[in-house]
Amino acid sequence: MVQGKRRRFTTWQQALLLLVIGIAIAYPSFEHWNIWGGGTPDKFDGWDLLGVFVGLILFISGCASFLLIAVKAVTSSGSSGPVVAAQSRAAPGASARNSLPQHPSDTGTKRLTTVPGSTTLTGLCITLVAAIVFITIELLLPGNRPRHSSMFGQYYLLHSGLSFLLSQLPYAVALIRTWKEQDRAGIALAVFVGASQVLATLPFFALLRYPYAAYDHWPWLNASLGLAVVAFAILAWRAAPSREGDVGLLVSMFFGLIIYTGIAQIALEILSSRVRV
Repeated sequence: MVQGKRRRFTTWQQALLLLVIGIAIAYPSFEHWNIWGGGTPDKFDGWDLLGVFVGLILFISGCASFLLIAVKAVTSSGSSGPVVAAQSRAAPGASARNSLPQHPSDTGTKRLTTVPGSTTLTGLCITLVAAIVFITIELLLPGNRPRHSSMFGQYYLLHSGLSFLLSQLPYAVALIRTWKEQDRAGIALAVFVGASQVLATLPFFALLRYPYAAYDHWPWLNASLGLAVVAFAILAWRAAPSREGDVGLLVSMFFGLIIYTGIAQIALEILSSRVRV
């Protein structure tokens, strides 16, 4: 009875539905108001105000749900979640062969074998560390360290320091989750963290760069590190044991990282408007 009354969290399908419905309701109202410019706004209509309000509520609810799902995934135990049985995909008679007693020599041989995916997991951790170290080095370069006598110098640690911490937090979380085990949540986060690092070097995706981030002196090296993170993360994902809900985990991590990035950037912009430099 107690388990039946446990509160169920919003699923990723429900969160995605909230996002889609929220955009579908709010966007036409914004267009009716001509809030984006380029024309004459129509006459004010109460239904437009209601549509914007309802659409924004649904959209914010979907974003909050995705963020909560992602946070729950990266803060839960790495061994949680049912593993998809490999025998269900095996040929008939595989279970009978697996049920045969093993000889002591076979057991000793298996103890000496390498855990599948350990090499790619090590490579993933190394590339994550390299990405964090690279950003740290760029932050400490003379071109990114203004004189303390300047108007911006006294707030350098406040703005650039927070920008560095917020931007590198997903890297640190992915590194911690994958440091000792093939954690699916950490690997999924690493895939999209590396992809966002690559896209941030392109002009079309400049919005992915954090305000007051260090000037990128070597964008080609930055993108190469991001590609290495993505490559090792994909290999580690394929080597890790499959679990139920892997698709939902990938979708939740994708939207969760985007929403986190947007919230962090908005917080930095609000802080910079409050603290005059």
